[in-house]
Amino acid sequence: MGGLGWVASKVGSRKGGPLSLAPPELETISLADSGPIVRLSTGSPPNEISIVCRRVITLVGSRDGCKVVLKNRRVDPVHLAVIHTGDAVFAVDLLSRNGTLLNGLKLQFEKLRDGDRLTIGPWEFRVGIETALPSADADLHRVGLEPAPQIVALEHMPTHRILQPAREACLLGRRNGCDIIVQDHSASRVHAILFRYHGFPAICDLLSRNPTQVNRGPVTFQVLRNDDLVTIGETEFRVRLHTAGVQDRVTKTKSVPATSVKPPSTVNDPDLIDIHLTESSQRWTIVDDYERATR
Repeated sequence: MGGLGWVASKVGSRKGGPLSLAPPELETISLADSGPIVRLSTGSPPNEISIVCRRVITLVGSRDGCKVVLKNRRVDPVHLAVIHTGDAVFAVDLLSRNGTLLNGLKLQFEKLRDGDRLTIGPWEFRVGIETALPSADADLHRVGLEPAPQIVALEHMPTHRILQPAREACLLGRRNGCDIIVQDHSASRVHAILFRYHGFPAICDLLSRNPTQVNRGPVTFQVLRNDDLVTIGETEFRVRLHTAGVQDRVTKTKSVPATSVKPPSTVNDPDLIDIHLTESSQRWTIVDDYERATR
């Protein structure tokens, strides 16, 4: 087990290399027409390219399989993710070497607004977000009738420690800077992303070498349920959902490598976990009394 540290047709070209779109067969789950309409536009008439983002997650990078393929040495294979939660749109830089700019400032994770500008390598994209009109498919991707969970957590199975995300989208992978650092060579540097879709937890694979698995089956995009088993590389996590909060009993921390988490018998304070912090910014909370909250 590893550790925890919580397209085909060329449509145009730009300075530094071609810009392409993925073919339809590589599409992940599409959004209902009732969600906001998101467009990425680059260039100017008559050579302007306007890309409608109809995926739950739109990947931008230099690797085939991304929705938008940018062939340039300054663009990482999987560089940026545009996340559509059903009622809002976010952009997250996937720990790229040269970074992404949002309105001229370095982007990590931000909510997108109509008129924003995203700069990736030599390309600048204008973000267009329109409110969609009501349509017949408003319930096309309903994920459940039960209330959305207030707590979304992952239990690291080798140590049985529970991590609760503290931001809208969290990265899982081998590279320092991920919200969950999986110290496992079978995991990709940035392997998957965990976020909420219509209020429910969902996971999306980021074109990893060994596909993300849910209940030991490979997935591209999957809405998660309580007790689902998520496998990143060879590292397993159990999904823990709960509707009651434990906000008064949490310890805030940074990304946590599992090899630095002491077993339960060696922790003196039952509400704290002894950890060695990594260089990532604070994004996760450690919830040691989660099981008591679920009783």
